[in-house]
Amino acid sequence: MRALAIGDFFSDVADTISDYASMGMQELLEATVYKWMYYLVCGLCKLVYYLDQMFQVFSGQTRVTYNGAKDKFLIDVFFENHAISNVYWGMALIGIVLAFAVAMVAVARKMFDGRDKDQRSLGQILGSLAKSLLLILTMNIIMMVVLSLTGKLLQQINFTFDHGNDLDKAKYIDFTDEQYAAMGRILNTIGNYSMNPSYESTYNINSCFNEIRPDLDYLDNQGVFDFYYVTKDASGKEIDTWQSVIEEIAFSANLSRDLKLDVYYESVSRSIKNAVKVLQTNPGFKPISHYDRQKTQVSQNIPMDRFAFLVGTMSAAKTDKYNVNPSMTDGLRGPYYYGEKNIYNVEQAMNDFSFGFGANGYSYLINLLVVIALIWNLAVIIFSCVTRIFMLMVLYLIGPLVFAIEPLDDGEKRKQWTIAFSVQAFSVLGTVIAMRVLLLFIPIIIDSNLVLFESSTMDLLGKTILLIGGFIVAKKASGVITGILANSAGMQSINSDASSWGDKALAAPFQVLGGAWAVTKGVGSVAKWGYDKLKSDDKSSGGSGNSSGGSDSSDSSSGGSLPESNHSTGDDE
Repeated sequence: MRALAIGDFFSDVADTISDYASMGMQELLEATVYKWMYYLVCGLCKLVYYLDQMFQVFSGQTRVTYNGAKDKFLIDVFFENHAISNVYWGMALIGIVLAFAVAMVAVARKMFDGRDKDQRSLGQILGSLAKSLLLILTMNIIMMVVLSLTGKLLQQINFTFDHGNDLDKAKYIDFTDEQYAAMGRILNTIGNYSMNPSYESTYNINSCFNEIRPDLDYLDNQGVFDFYYVTKDASGKEIDTWQSVIEEIAFSANLSRDLKLDVYYESVSRSIKNAVKVLQTNPGFKPISHYDRQKTQVSQNIPMDRFAFLVGTMSAAKTDKYNVNPSMTDGLRGPYYYGEKNIYNVEQAMNDFSFGFGANGYSYLINLLVVIALIWNLAVIIFSCVTRIFMLMVLYLIGPLVFAIEPLDDGEKRKQWTIAFSVQAFSVLGTVIAMRVLLLFIPIIIDSNLVLFESSTMDLLGKTILLIGGFIVAKKASGVITGILANSAGMQSINSDASSWGDKALAAPFQVLGGAWAVTKGVGSVAKWGYDKLKSDDKSSGGSGNSSGGSDSSDSSSGGSLPESNHSTGDDE
């Protein structure tokens, strides 16, 4: 028995040493390798952020500063510019004169039209003149209305896609007496543990968490932690509340099971020590009775760098419950998504997520694929938005000249101009919708609940193909959407690069197989000729008359087969 006890003692010592060695190695990796990998991810996400900011400015989603005032969209700056306005009215004057001249020509042609080819009456010609003059004089108002309409539509579309994950969630919470009682028990337990001089030891910290865990789990099931509690005073400074302090503890570990008493948990230790500090130093520490979601006040637009960062965290949460059915707006990731937490705060991010390698670490491959594709697509779309602004200006300035022809062609050119203008004005909506659909498309694909194939390799390959296909199509989806205005949506979809790439991708394997078949056939023909030749030589060496006759027949046959095989191979090539 004594030997067994000594053996158990050394076993426990070995386990303790192993646990501490594992903890030390983990802390070393987090301080070096994992932190540098985090910085790499942040660097790529920052590049996405810069491109996204340019995309939002050029597409008219955010305002710019002009003449010291930040109250205009970029396209408004151009169209309200004094020089542009002067040029337009100069073109308008030319258009008015041209309209009268064209009307006179139309009237003269009607008067001298002996065969009555022009079916319009003089009243219709004069009506066309009046319409052209009205369009020229009111074009400024029409332009401002169209630009204002597209701007409002863009903002509403943006908001809908940004908050699509939680439009059906509760917008506020009122706390019940039972919830207050649970929060009171949690803080009272933490206060009692803080009276122990050695409360900061791992054993006491973990014991404290295990004791309050049932109440934390109750509050979590009640939906209390579906909100991220940020309360500010009149000066804008954040203040601590019962809910904010307790939520930090709830996010620090899995609430479904107790902690090991002899294992150090950094997040748990930090959150409980922070609660003790608040209890000891903040006399105004109190609960709140009502809380509204802050997301609409934090940011109207959700920058894409937050999405690019969080897309790699779907299995990297240090709290296991957030790796089951993860989403961009769950209790852990939601504060990062809406900007209440900063993805570029290394201490904050590494407390919530593991940046190690493996199944429970950050998905660097997914992040890299998403970031590279976003950078490429955003770069293409940015230049498309610049082209849109320039083309709208061109159409705006040549509008009076097009309208002036109205009396002569009964509005045919005006209709073409209207279609071209509508396509350019609303093309940005198609671009934004395509990008936003893509950002909804990606989380569904990478969700661990989506299983395409039983084989993990095939499943990864299938999801990769879906991701690449989504990024390819996103650039051309806007063309299909805006093509509806020009009655060419079908041609847009047929002639899109995505479809041609798909044709090439499908044709490539068959071309490779065809080439392989031609080579195999040629080699087989040569091999057959060589085999027949060797066989005939072997028969000739026997000296038999019959063999010789067979040899002659074989030579004749093989002699005919070689040119035939060469001819066949040439055709295949």
